[in-house]
Formats: sequence, C-alpha cells, structure tokens
Amino acid sequence: GKDLGFEWDAKEASDDAALGKSTDQDSDKVALSKREKKRLREARELEILHREQALRDGDQVPESAQEFEKLLIASPRSSFLWVRYMAFHVSCGAYEEAKEVAERAIVAIPASEESERMNVWAAYLNLENKYGTPSPEEAVQKLFKRAVQIASAKHMYMTLISMYERNGQDEPLEENLKKAVKKFSYSLKVWMAYIRTNVLKGDSEAARKLLDRATQALPKHKHIKLLMRTALLEMKEGNPERGRTMFEGILRNYPRRTDIWSVYIDQEIKQGDTQRIRALFERATHLDLNAKSMKFL
Repeated sequence: GKDLGFEWDAKEASDDAALGKSTDQDSDKVALSKREKKRLREARELEILHREQALRDGDQVPESAQEFEKLLIASPRSSFLWVRYMAFHVSCGAYEEAKEVAERAIVAIPASEESERMNVWAAYLNLENKYGTPSPEEAVQKLFKRAVQIASAKHMYMTLISMYERNGQDEPLEENLKKAVKKFSYSLKVWMAYIRTNVLKGDSEAARKLLDRATQALPKHKHIKLLMRTALLEMKEGNPERGRTMFEGILRNYPRRTDIWSVYIDQEIKQGDTQRIRALFERATHLDLNAKSMKFL
C-alpha cells in the first residue's frame, strides 16, 4: 500500500519537473495538463471521500482483508479506515492481526496528523485493554509507555483516562488521574477530567478539594474558566444546588460579565424552574450595563 502511494507522488513530481523545462510553444499544453492533473486529483479525492462516507453509512462495509487493503491504498492516512480494519480482525477473533494493522497505521499516518494518529492509539489501547497478553494490564502499560515517547504525553493520558472511565475501571482511572494532575499541573483540561469523575460519583467534597488544588496549581488567568466549567458540570451532571452557589460566587466577583449571566441563565432554563429563571432575568436586566449588552439580555 505504501509503495503504490509513493510511486504516484513520485510520478507527479517528475511530471512537474519535466513540465518546468517545457518551451514557450508548449505553454498551452502545460496549462492544460496541469489543469487536467488538478481535475484528476480532485476527482480521486472525491472518490475517496465517497468511499469513506459509504463505509460510515454502512452501505459499503468491506467483507475481506483484500477489500480493506484496496481502500487503504487510496487513503492510507485515514484513521477511520485503519480502525475499521482493526475491528474487522477482532470480529474474526484475529487479535494478533488487529495489532499488526495498528502498527502499520502508526507508520502510515504521519506524525503531523496528530488527531488521526491519536484515534489509532485509542483503538490500540482498547484492543490491549480487552485482549492483551500476558494480561491486559501489562499490555496496556507496555503500549502506553511506548506511545508517550512518540505522541503527545498529555493527549495520551487523556485517551487512557477516557478509556478507563468508559469501561468503569475505577482503580486504574484514579491512579492515572493522580499521575496526570501531577505531571500536567498547568493543564485546565487535566484538572477538569479529575474534578468530573468526582462530580459524576456524587462526591462533592472530593470535587471541592480538587478545585482548591487546581486553583493553586493553575495560572491566575485560568481561574475564571475553571470555576465556570466546574459550576456548569455541577448544574448539568452533578449537584445543581452546588452549581448555583458557585455561579453566584463567580457573579459576586464579576457582576457585569454578560457571558457568565448567559451561561447561568441557560442552565437554569434547562433545569426548568420558571420562578428561578424569571428572578435571574430580573437581576440581570437591572444591572448598569451598556445598551448592546442589555439588548442581548
């Protein structure tokens, strides 16, 4: 698959070089052939797009390794295709073949396309977490250690955390969250992941302690975002009363921030208590704001 892709690119490059040496008399032919090449390239990209879309819609599910290989020759950087190929092998019970596909995908997708590669790492970690030998725990750790050397360590931790959360694996989830906040104490995203697991568990006390730690660890300009996101999380998925208390605290310090009022009101609308919503609108519209902000409210 890789060789064919390379040959195509090399032929285009040599064509371009040859065209660059053309005489003035050939300039019309040059323009035409460049246009023609562009048209062919666009048609090829469109065909790849249609194939992938058909695959996503389930209209054209490859039924053999050969069919996947054919699609991958045309689209070697598509994590969607590689992951589907892995899943195909897993559905046949061919776990070693699925691992081989993952290894090929990591080589085929360039490092510059990080989100495409990350999709493959996520699928590979999932594979090891279910079928890894000698034990899934060891297989995941071994693969993870290797992945953080190649990929963004923070993204890899977030991928691992998300996998453990999805599978309800509380022990390794907690262990890796602790490691992540220690290693990436400057990251709002990492702190929010840890706070979120405690909010979802209904452990408001643990979430509050983490919020205090995060406030100490994060730079000042991230504090308002941290508080807003935690309040939002409590309103949506945790303890709405605690979320309200947090929003009220934020608004005491930033009473003229219409973006905060807007998020708070929006959450109350979702909670559905008409009296509360009206009372919030009353307070907001009595603020001393400029006409543009007031019009919005």
